[in-house]
Amino acid sequence: MIKQLGIPTWFMTLSCADLRWPELFQIIARTKGNNITSEEVEALSYHERCSMLNLNPVIVAKHFQYRVETFFRDVLLTNANPIGKIVYYALRIEFQMRGSPHLHALIWTSDCPELMNDTKDAYIDYVDQHVQAYLPDKETNPHFTTW
Repeated sequence: MIKQLGIPTWFMTLSCADLRWPELFQIIARTKGNNITSEEVEALSYHERCSMLNLNPVIVAKHFQYRVETFFRDVLLTNANPIGKIVYYALRIEFQMRGSPHLHALIWTSDCPELMNDTKDAYIDYVDQHVQAYLPDKETNPHFTTW
């Protein structure tokens, strides 16, 4: 792929937050003929959630795939071009030890400068236009600093 397309602009990993997706537990329950409310999902213990996920790996994988496709269609591939004008991408889904899927993606954009010695600064500027990071303040956002 690198011979044909060059160096990818982005490498991305998306993890499956299946334990935090209430709608997934509602979908699983519906396949068993049960309709459960959001409050009932919230009341499920960690063990109950894990059991539901482990007993329904196909539903979990399909839901993750749906969320990935939705993210690409409704965010990354829109005219907003949040990470640049995507011209090609390659996806690989793998499964963690507990069975949850995660995705690795290589993404090529047409508007990123080629990474060469003389274009290093332009490349850095391109990345800086699309990536931001900050450390949350422990006083104003204590729930983000639990590490």
